[in-house]
Amino acid sequence: MSEWQPIETAPTTDEFRCLVYSREMDAVMVGEWTVGKHWASGEGFWSEVLGDSVEWTTFSRPITHWKPLPEPPKAGGTSRQKP
Repeated sequence: MSEWQPIETAPTTDEFRCLVYSREMDAVMVGEWTVGKHWASGEGFWSEVLGDSVEWTTFSRPITHWKPLPEPPKAGGTSRQKP
C-alpha cells in the first residue's frame, strides 16, 4: 500500500474515493471528493463515505492526508476459526 500523501496532492475528479486522515481528529475515514454540482458555489469538497452512502457534509476538522483505498478481499477467503 502506498504512503500517506498531503491532501493537496489528491485527485480532484468527481466521486474520487480514498482513505483520508485528519490530524486534529487523529482519525482515518473513507472520503469522497465531490465536484460542486451539489453546492451552489460550484466548488469541490470532501465528504465522508458511510457504507454504501455518502454523508453530504464537509468534515468538521481539516483533512490533512490521503492514500488510495486498498484492494477489497478476494472471493472465497477463509472464515474465522475458533481457537
